[in-house]
Amino acid sequence: MKMYQLCFMGALVSSVAVANAQDLEEFVKGIEVGGFLRYRLTDTRVENYNFTDGLNGTGSTYASSYGQGAAQQWRVNADFTTPELQGFSATLGTQYWKNYVANSGDVLGNGLGAGKDGDFGVNSYYLKYSIPSTQSFIRAGKSRIDTPVHDPLDDRIHGLWFESHDAPGVVLHAGISDTFSLDDGAIALPFGAGQDTISKNYHQLGAKANIDGFNAQALYLGVQDFINYLFYLSAGYEHPNFHIKGEYAFSQLQGAGFQALIPDIEIEENHALYTLEAGVRLSLLGLRVGYIGSGNDGYAVALDNQGGFQMAGWIWNEYSIADIGYSPFGNLPTESQRLHVAYGSVSLHFLEKDALKLAVDYVKGGRKTEATGEILDFTEITPYIGWQYNEKLHFYVYYAMLSAKKTPKLPAGVTLEDLWYGDYGYDDNAPRYAEAKQNRLRVQVRYQF
Repeated sequence: MKMYQLCFMGALVSSVAVANAQDLEEFVKGIEVGGFLRYRLTDTRVENYNFTDGLNGTGSTYASSYGQGAAQQWRVNADFTTPELQGFSATLGTQYWKNYVANSGDVLGNGLGAGKDGDFGVNSYYLKYSIPSTQSFIRAGKSRIDTPVHDPLDDRIHGLWFESHDAPGVVLHAGISDTFSLDDGAIALPFGAGQDTISKNYHQLGAKANIDGFNAQALYLGVQDFINYLFYLSAGYEHPNFHIKGEYAFSQLQGAGFQALIPDIEIEENHALYTLEAGVRLSLLGLRVGYIGSGNDGYAVALDNQGGFQMAGWIWNEYSIADIGYSPFGNLPTESQRLHVAYGSVSLHFLEKDALKLAVDYVKGGRKTEATGEILDFTEITPYIGWQYNEKLHFYVYYAMLSAKKTPKLPAGVTLEDLWYGDYGYDDNAPRYAEAKQNRLRVQVRYQF
């Protein structure tokens, strides 16, 4: 057993022993409970999936779910934290999650809400020690990880985490673990159903600051056999009436880890991504514009497909028909590609504290595959309505409309009209190429407690 696991168990036993000496009722009253209840309806319609004419269907979240039917998702996260005893506290996080899929056209299936129950378990457990006379703490165990290259809701590490808030406006952190898990960031790796844990050493070091509207962040991480290094840097300024921010991330991957899972795979190692966004707020009106670009051989600079990078739109880089994501574990970087994306968002804000928001996002981008010369162009338009009913209850609905087309580098004398999927018109029975579309309706209700 790892040393930090022994420390965790020993300290937890000590904490429980002290708790048993207290009145049980008083101890239970002191436990803090936090989390949320969430309901989602997601209906994703895909036309010409994989750019193949006639492959149409309804799915849930990702484009690849076409044909499986729309989905209702119920989720409850509840974190239970004990009172602090001699600097120690313990947290147990539980989660219930269920995806009910319509299975359109099937007589037998889960049904929209009538299927079997399940999918309950522990998603975090850790001991926290608050260092005396400081604003610093150490966590040991399994905990969520909140950085710009992760999904802070579902990505987790199992190990040690240190965080300091001693300097005003500045946060320092460091982490080391023997395993980590990714939500949808590992979708391309052959772990098998429900197995998203990667048993490789992971280490991270970072700092972030927010002082008088100026903000900056720096992050370094490495993953044994997968990522030699990954750096993230950002700087910006935020004012009630305007903001500006730039981000830059670069990484160097190594093939050993990927080849252990997929023999003989060759990956592009050097990646870079940068973003720049500016926005203004004029009374009820909000405007923001931005640009996203890549460098080196690709843009695999995160562990989550979207991470926390600034953007607009909802689905273009979420395993959509455009097949774009920032994680090498979700989109295997086997080809050298360049990405360029421009976006804009217009929003109207009403009621006290901007409780009601109406917005429209517009995204226009493209990706070029260097070896083949193929160009993918995509456009997303998404209207959105969000309502913060009170401090705990929030509603939103959006309808994302994404279209994409591929323009290959064609042989001499061949036009795009001649293009057939997988061939160039030599087989009249082959499926025909067509531009793809993906429309997603999502309704969400979330109660925070």
